Amino acid sequence: MSTTAPSPNHLPPPPASAAASSLFPVLTDAQVLERFKAKRSQLPFYSFYNSYLGGIVTDPSLMLIPLDDHMCHRGHAVFDTAAVEKGHLYRADIHIARLLRSAEAAKIQHPFTAVFIKDAIKATATAGRNGTCSIRMWITAGPGDFSYAPAGCTEACLYVIAFAWFPMPAITNALHERTVPTSRIALRGAPIGTMKSSNYLANVLLHLDAKERGGVFGLWVEEPAPEQAVVGASGSGEGVRPPREGGVVVASRRATVKEGPVNSIVIVRKDGSVATPPAHDILLSCTAKRVLEILAAEGRRAEYEVLTVGDVLDAVEAFFVGGDTHVMPIGHLDGAPIVSGMSGPIAIRVHDTLEREAGTGAAYSERFM
Repeated sequence: MSTTAPSPNHLPPPPASAAASSLFPVLTDAQVLERFKAKRSQLPFYSFYNSYLGGIVTDPSLMLIPLDDHMCHRGHAVFDTAAVEKGHLYRADIHIARLLRSAEAAKIQHPFTAVFIKDAIKATATAGRNGTCSIRMWITAGPGDFSYAPAGCTEACLYVIAFAWFPMPAITNALHERTVPTSRIALRGAPIGTMKSSNYLANVLLHLDAKERGGVFGLWVEEPAPEQAVVGASGSGEGVRPPREGGVVVASRRATVKEGPVNSIVIVRKDGSVATPPAHDILLSCTAKRVLEILAAEGRRAEYEVLTVGDVLDAVEAFFVGGDTHVMPIGHLDGAPIVSGMSGPIAIRVHDTLEREAGTGAAYSERFM
């Protein structure tokens, strides 16, 4: 009789227990599908293209990616968005171009061309049978193993999903917004922050920090270094530390404005000029770019400029932009009103222009459904 111990890779099953079998059952294929359908069938997801499978699914319970995709466990992926409005694909080219730049910056080797990605977007949205939807697309290093290195990834993947728009604040509801200093939640910075990567944990924490203090999105700001701060007339160094409001640190007027978690800020100055922060260490916003173009066409000076919290508070209007058609006026920043604290006419006009462009086949808009 052999006394050789079993191989560690072929151990006999442990004794069964009622607790283990009820808490950790081994599921059949049919049970897995049944449980996913029960949890996911009502999600507002219309259609999903998966290059790994080579096709589109319309059942939300099947909109899945492999756990070993480098995006899941290392964040080695990039993404971008596009808008479909009344059967029109709006400004897809600029988003696809940014997606490809991000993939190159993330050192993801992939076969996907701009034409292929655009065709995938159209096919996915068409399969979802909803003429007004939001598009999100990813290029990932792909599945393979759980190593930090992508060498084991078998193929880069493209994923495209068409889903219902997130509810956004109404254009008439000006936001009460809060600043979040980079000393509290570190800015992602270049090069990560200048590509649209899947590493958005810092952005989530920015939002949650602002929300805990009564904000909606949150606005990243960077305080000047102590040696850069202006010493007050008394020589006491006033201005080095940001002021406090009810014991909570708020941004000083000299703090440099960066970006929101998923949006950019635009201000209108008293002289009618328009500005948004430069994208040296933040994401270059496709929506902010179009907003500057629209307002420049009115004869305004519209440029990328370094902005401070003081510039925002002194503006006649300030608003977040993002998602191609979203414009969200900021009425208060850290409790201080911007003029009347109400939505301004320029923000409303820009919002209406973007909505009209997206859904009527105007410039940058292509009907395909």
